[in-house]
Amino acid sequence: MSYLISCLLDGLPHAIQANEKDKRFYLVPVTNETHLGKVLSHPHKTGIINILSWINANDKFLSRHKLTIQDEQLFRR
Repeated sequence: MSYLISCLLDGLPHAIQANEKDKRFYLVPVTNETHLGKVLSHPHKTGIINILSWINANDKFLSRHKLTIQDEQLFRR
């Protein structure tokens, strides 16, 4: 089981995507299974909790979006 960090924006589910080049996290829409391959997912809940804690402490923009940890399977159809 994998976990991801997500939120709802304008009624659409969005998840966190990591960009190594920019060394930043972004919110991207997740409307189909193809998008799941592009978002940050982690196999261990503790790992994703640590990432969410870091985002909430260090990224003012993303921390405003009420991010939550979700099971990746919830986004599969």
